[in-house]
Amino acid sequence: YNTVASGIGCRLYRATDQTIGNASVEYVNYSNESWNEGITWSISEPSIIIIDTSGTYIIVVQNQWASSSDTGIRVTAILLNGETYLTYHQSNGGSLPYHNVSTIYKFEADDYIQIVVYQTSGGNLNLQKDASGDLLQYSQELSIQKIG
Repeated sequence: YNTVASGIGCRLYRATDQTIGNASVEYVNYSNESWNEGITWSISEPSIIIIDTSGTYIIVVQNQWASSSDTGIRVTAILLNGETYLTYHQSNGGSLPYHNVSTIYKFEADDYIQIVVYQTSGGNLNLQKDASGDLLQYSQELSIQKIG
């Protein structure tokens, strides 16, 4: 029998498109919180999310890339403490590639994560905020919840 360990967690999102350069490793810069309890995030460092309390957490990232030619790849990854990739999703270019990336990880207090993106379309490409017009708060979303 398992229940949610606490109310510690957050949901962050970006309210606008973010332009990602060709063959450039970049971080998603979140702009808003839907809610936040016990996670450190600040608009002054919009890509850094600090885990304040040790424990096991589930992390879910949702991104939608702009429609483009079938050229190149698109990558979304979760980076721990600026050096270790916890997980990633890679897809080929094309029409509205969606990325859902998730993991469960045991964090120490003051660990931090960043969401890394990369693409090789041959030019700049946007991470889009709800590009299809019918998805409510789907793209550029990050949810973290302490589960143990």
